[in-house]
Amino acid sequence: MLLPGMKAMHTEDSVVFATCEFRPGEIVKLQRGDGKVACRLKKLINSTATVSQMTLEYLPGNE
Repeated sequence: MLLPGMKAMHTEDSVVFATCEFRPGEIVKLQRGDGKVACRLKKLINSTATVSQMTLEYLPGNE
């Protein structure tokens, strides 16, 4: 699940997923609208036994 960041709160876009599926530095493709967007997972924000949340870095060439 993609969670948009809030500029007023100085937060970045992030993604929530099942724990242990991905690690920081991995590149993922997210479905956004009619296309896919390549992103690098940056920083682990939160992790529980079932879900994790990481910030995203959008890679060049997604336009």
